[in-house]
Amino acid sequence: MINLVCVGVSGMGKHHWTTASKMKEFKIVAGVDLNAAAREAFTSQTGAPTFDSIEKAMENVAAEAAVIATPDKFHAPLSILAMEKGLDVLCEKPMAESMDDAQRMHATSQRLGRVLMIHNQLRWYAPYCHARRLVREGAIGDLHSLALDMYVYSEAFFVGYRSRLPHAILQDLAIHHLDMIRYLTGQDGKTILVRDWKTTEDGAESPTTTSAFALLEMTGKVNVSYRTTNRALLDPTGYLPRAVLTGTRGVLKVTDSALALQTFAGMKATQPEETIKPEAAPRDAWGAFADSIQTREPSLTASGDNIQSLRLMFAAMRSADTGTVVTVDPG
Repeated sequence: MINLVCVGVSGMGKHHWTTASKMKEFKIVAGVDLNAAAREAFTSQTGAPTFDSIEKAMENVAAEAAVIATPDKFHAPLSILAMEKGLDVLCEKPMAESMDDAQRMHATSQRLGRVLMIHNQLRWYAPYCHARRLVREGAIGDLHSLALDMYVYSEAFFVGYRSRLPHAILQDLAIHHLDMIRYLTGQDGKTILVRDWKTTEDGAESPTTTSAFALLEMTGKVNVSYRTTNRALLDPTGYLPRAVLTGTRGVLKVTDSALALQTFAGMKATQPEETIKPEAAPRDAWGAFADSIQTREPSLTASGDNIQSLRLMFAAMRSADTGTVVTVDPG
């Protein structure tokens, strides 16, 4: 049993401790939050004590791990503090507000031998796991393009700290999808061109960006198109993006519930596309965190890998600011 401290217990924090409370590998031993009402709600539902700092929590409970689910600007200082207190860390995305902070986080994990995993959970969803395996097995030949789209309707960017982010659509949502692009292609970003914008609805402008288009070239020369919005009135995909991967032998379409495979040879022979039910992934993100703690092996979204997704996000933001194609820092 892994004793867990939950840092940030409302919003996404509540989602995390609710999930962790159902895991046989974890026991919630403390919550940390500056908000007294949030602390009271956490204790009433978990029975665990709460504190207003990690330091106070560690003076009163024994723990091996922490989940950091605070606004983005606190990810680096709190993750580093938790690791210095001897805790393995699962941190909400994006990893940090700057590359300097992310590099300090990763360096701390390496220096102290601590697990630092970022919660880009889409890599463990069944359709994407299955799709990645099919691509790696050569089901569509050599991959040369990917189209990824995600459309939802949400008020999330109109309130709270997200409304104050300069590029909320990139920092809060696209970070998931840029990571998914790396996962599905097996390649890092080389160049990126982005347009993001605020929406005007019934005469009122959104406080931050709510929609984006992007074109990417990956290091293995796969070309990617990406579109997203959280103001979709028609044709929503839900929070699980729709992907179409095209290779030299055929095409694979991925939705939140199914995969469809068609080859060029099959099309010429007038054969119908093959519908594939995704096989369940062996673990989810929280299960992968537990495995990483127990085996000391890096997870799919360990900081050493996830920092490349963060580099891609910051390149996307620079492109949106400048209106130019940006070369992604390879690190």
